[in-house]
Amino acid sequence: MSQPYDGTIHSRLSALEKLFKETYSDELLEPTYMSGGPSVSMFDFQDESIGGDGMTFKIKRMKSAPTSFSRSALAEFGLADRPYLDSEYKYRFHQTDPSKNDFGRASAAVQVSWYDIKNASKQAMIDLVKENVKDFRDDMKWKKAVARNTGRSCILAYVNGTKKNNDGKYMGDCSAYTSGATSFRANIDNGTPARFRPGDLCDVVDTGGTVVADRVKVTDVSPADPSGASVGFLVDANATIANCDGVADNYYIVISGSYNQGPWTVQDWMTPPSSGDSFIGGVDRNDAKYRLLQPMFMRKGQSAKQVSEDDLLNLGRARAYLMDKSEVSVIRASMEIVDSLRKQIPAAAFVEWPTTGANTKRWSHLGTSGLTYQSPQMGLVNFQGDPMMVSDYMDCYDLGGFREASYGAKGVQILEGDAVGMWSRMNSATPGAGKTLVYRAEGFYLFGDRCRDPIMNARVLNLTA
Repeated sequence: MSQPYDGTIHSRLSALEKLFKETYSDELLEPTYMSGGPSVSMFDFQDESIGGDGMTFKIKRMKSAPTSFSRSALAEFGLADRPYLDSEYKYRFHQTDPSKNDFGRASAAVQVSWYDIKNASKQAMIDLVKENVKDFRDDMKWKKAVARNTGRSCILAYVNGTKKNNDGKYMGDCSAYTSGATSFRANIDNGTPARFRPGDLCDVVDTGGTVVADRVKVTDVSPADPSGASVGFLVDANATIANCDGVADNYYIVISGSYNQGPWTVQDWMTPPSSGDSFIGGVDRNDAKYRLLQPMFMRKGQSAKQVSEDDLLNLGRARAYLMDKSEVSVIRASMEIVDSLRKQIPAAAFVEWPTTGANTKRWSHLGTSGLTYQSPQMGLVNFQGDPMMVSDYMDCYDLGGFREASYGAKGVQILEGDAVGMWSRMNSATPGAGKTLVYRAEGFYLFGDRCRDPIMNARVLNLTA
C-alpha cells in the first residue's frame, strides 16, 4: 500500500541532492593586506651583529685645532695641546633588566592541532603548515615596518572622538555604543589606517599608561570613511578585560602587549629629544657630548603650516652650511605631503623617472613616485610617499648611514621544539592533565636601528598637507 506524500522527506532529498552537486573552488578569498612595502624596501639596512653585553661606539665630536694666523713673522705658534675630543655610547644587551637593554624583541608563535594534521592529506598538511609559517614570517616583517614608524612607544594611532558599536563599516552606519559591548568602532588620528590590518591584536591605553582594553582584534579598516579614517575592533577570546567601556577620546591604540616596549628604530633617531632624554646606552642627546647623535631638525617649535617648496630650499641651504656632502637619496613623507608638494612645485623643478640606463637600479627600490625633484643643494631627490607616515613632518635620509643592529644571528630565530623539529605539544592549563593535542612553534628576533652619521639626516617638523 502506498504511503501518503511526505513533503518533509522531499525537501530533505532536495537538500541532499544539492549537497552532492556542491563544488568548491580552490581559490581562497584573501584580502590584499598592507605589507609595509615602502618602509620595508627603504629600510632594508645592512646588518650589524652585536654579541656579549653590547658594543661601544666612539663619537669624534671635535677635531684638534692647531692652525692660526698672524701678520707677525716672529709670532709664537698657536697652542698645540688641544687634541680632538670624543665621547662614546654603548648599544647594550641585558637579558634581565629592560632598562639596560637597548634591543627590542619581536616574537611570534603559530599553532595547529593534531586533528588538523591527522585528518588532512599529506599535501593538505604541508599547505596548512606552510600557510601558517608564511603568516608568521610575514607578520614579523610587517611589525618591523610598523615599529620603524611608531618608535619605541608602539602607538599606532589615537582614538579620535566618541566610539560607537562596531555594527557597520562606516561610523555613520554604526549605532551608539552600548555599555558592556565587546566590540567598538572609532575614528583615528595621529596615525594612519595603513598601520592596521584585519586580525592584528591591539591594546587601548589611557594617557597615564593604564590599559583600558586589551587584545582587541582589528576587524576591518575604512580609510575613506566620510567622518575620517575608522577602524573596527572586537575583544579577543583571550582578553582579560571583558568589554570596551574604558575606551575614550585621545587614548592610545598600541600593538598588543608592546606599549613603550619597542626597539630603537629610525623613528626614534629622527625624533627630537625631550628634556631628560635617555637614548641608546642611557645617554642624553641634549648634552653637548652627544648632540652629534641628533639629526638636523627644521622648524622646531614653530606653528604648523602647509608644506611648500620653501621648506625644501631651506632644508638644502641648512645642510650646505654644515657639510660638503649635501646630497640625499630620498625624502620620505606621507602621501598627502607628497601630493601637496607636487601640486605646488612647478613642473620644471622635476625630472622624469629613469626607466632605462644605469639610474634605473638607483631609484627602483624607492617606489613609484614617478618624478624626482632637482634641488640646487641636495641634487636629485626622490620623493617617497609612505602610507604609514603621518602628515606632521617629512624626513630627509642618507640611507647608507643606517644599520640594523641585531643581537647574535640576523633574522628570525626559530626555537627548537620538544616534539618534532620546531614543534612542541602545549601543556594543559589544568595542573596534572598532561599535554594537549595542540602543536606550537615559536620564533623571535632581537634588533634595533643604529645611525652612523645622524647629522646627514633631517626632519622638517610642524607641517600640514
